[in-house]
Amino acid sequence: MLLKVISSLQMCMTPRELAEQTSKNFPQRLKAVRTSSGLTQDQLAEAAECSTVALSKFESGVNRPSFENLISLAAALNMSVDGLLGTTSGTPDENPKKAAALAKLDSAIKDLSVDWIDAITEIAKKAK
Repeated sequence: MLLKVISSLQMCMTPRELAEQTSKNFPQRLKAVRTSSGLTQDQLAEAAECSTVALSKFESGVNRPSFENLISLAAALNMSVDGLLGTTSGTPDENPKKAAALAKLDSAIKDLSVDWIDAITEIAKKAK
């Protein structure tokens, strides 16, 4: 929800530009999401049922994950594939660390009441 609002404010890209930007940002984004979740490479690799070597190569940009690994990584991180890729609403998030924090916040507020979400929104507006 929060990510959709933020993403709708970003500039639109062609499908090819979106794919290129997402691919370029993925290694840093994966590492940022993993570290913000408090996981080591070993822990995430075990949870996603992939090797630590493979995960290391995904984070360094040496290799790209298969669809199966991408889905496993997202599930292990308790987020959508779209969220892991940083392409919510079809636009990439430019700052991987900020995107990871926003994804974590978005996940945390899903079970809150509307009143709490409104209160958090007001706090965010004041923090600008």
